[in-house]
Amino acid sequence: MFDVSVCFLNFARVIALDRHIEILLLSNDCVIVPGFGGFVAHHIDARKDESDGSFLPPIRSIGFNQKLTINDSLLAQSYVEAYDISYPEATTRIEGEVSELQQRIENEGSYTFNGIGTITVNDEGYYEFAPCEAGILSPTLYGLDSFKMPTLQELRTALLAQTPEQIVTGTTQKEEANETSVAMTADNDHTSNHRLVALWRNLAAASVAVIAFLLFPSPLVNNQQMSESRIDTHLLDRIMPKDITTGQAEALAAVREKSARQETATVQKAKADKQDDTHTADRKSGYAIVLASRVTKANANTYAVQLRQRGYDKVYVYTNGRSNKVLYGCYDNESDARSALNRLNDKIEFEGAWITFVK
Repeated sequence: MFDVSVCFLNFARVIALDRHIEILLLSNDCVIVPGFGGFVAHHIDARKDESDGSFLPPIRSIGFNQKLTINDSLLAQSYVEAYDISYPEATTRIEGEVSELQQRIENEGSYTFNGIGTITVNDEGYYEFAPCEAGILSPTLYGLDSFKMPTLQELRTALLAQTPEQIVTGTTQKEEANETSVAMTADNDHTSNHRLVALWRNLAAASVAVIAFLLFPSPLVNNQQMSESRIDTHLLDRIMPKDITTGQAEALAAVREKSARQETATVQKAKADKQDDTHTADRKSGYAIVLASRVTKANANTYAVQLRQRGYDKVYVYTNGRSNKVLYGCYDNESDARSALNRLNDKIEFEGAWITFVK
């Protein structure tokens, strides 16, 4: 009775043998199948096919020698690594597969090894091998393809066959292409120059802004005090490029606000100095309460303004040589001055105050 499962198993074993031979030929020039024959790889250089004028890439072709039957262990070692079996088990398995392969060739008259070639039996009982036309796969030659290149004689013949009008038309087209290329190059150069000019303009504007910060002087107050510099931020808007000032609107607004506060403070100081001069001119000799001493004129004026804003209208600044004092009131005798100090002693502004005589 014919057993289908046994037939399928034998076919699978033959396919396994094909696969081992094909893989080994990738890196070996000869693979011997013990008891069957040897497959030998031959290198064929690149060549020209005179029939159609095409150039063919180099390939590796396969030949078969039926006399190479001695086991060189290459195929057996492949089985050992693939199936994790011992060497004796591998040789036994190979012998079984070779026997099945020979039986199939005898029954069918031929057998095709996938990617390698076809073996047939001639009338004398010997094997004949026809390699695969594409050659065996080789990693070093993978991707190479054939191509065609006309000979010089063919090019001359084609050129002589053209009419004068066709030659002139071809030349004109080449000249137009060259002119277009030159025009595109000129446009690119012009664009690059324009960008360079814009860059230098922006750098110059930034330099002008820095110089404006450094060169604008601050106004003097009473020829002694120098107030904070007042920056004309509108000038920066005019001299700096719009692409710079637009993105910094909030920063410029903050600078304007700070400048306005500084101007207000300067005006208040000037008023305070004027008021202090008035108070100093109106005073007379007598006793006064000292609220602060050994301070600068600017600090004395500022403190006096603050006290007057709090309701102490009798506060003034007294200057004697290099000594500046903040005084309160002017009394005819020391007793009146002491009485006034006792009344105001609970105020924080009068803590530590004392009596002095003002000429």
